[in-house]
Amino acid sequence: EERRYFLRRGVRGPFFCSSCHKVDKKGHVVLEKLHTGTYTETDRATSIDRMSLECIECHIASLNVPTASLGAGIWNHESREMNHPIGIYHERISAQKMRYYRPSSMLPKEIRLFNGKIGCGTCHNVYSKEPFMLVLNNFKSRLCLECHIK
Repeated sequence: EERRYFLRRGVRGPFFCSSCHKVDKKGHVVLEKLHTGTYTETDRATSIDRMSLECIECHIASLNVPTASLGAGIWNHESREMNHPIGIYHERISAQKMRYYRPSSMLPKEIRLFNGKIGCGTCHNVYSKEPFMLVLNNFKSRLCLECHIK
């Protein structure tokens, strides 16, 4: 069996998380403050990648809809000072707003796209040694500035 994302167990979603975290009566993983955030769906017609669906499923304990039905939207990190779109085509937005975004061809290999779309795994890697599991150190906004032109 293929183990996507280097997960060390053959189960996915809440079953994977519950191997380390407790699960509440609704079947949601009991999370630490670090894990909180909100997701606002903005485009139901555009899908998001499976990894992002699994991240959202675990990171939003109050989610009452099946994650498989979520479309593209905005992830609001717990601090509310930080949000990011999920499920949008990076190349399309970088072509439309060339003064603001670098094309995919200029991004370092650590920054992954999922069928051309931005997902949780674009900025985060569960095996990263960087704070907040970022794919690159974000000192002086380095990670952000790999995509965003300021």
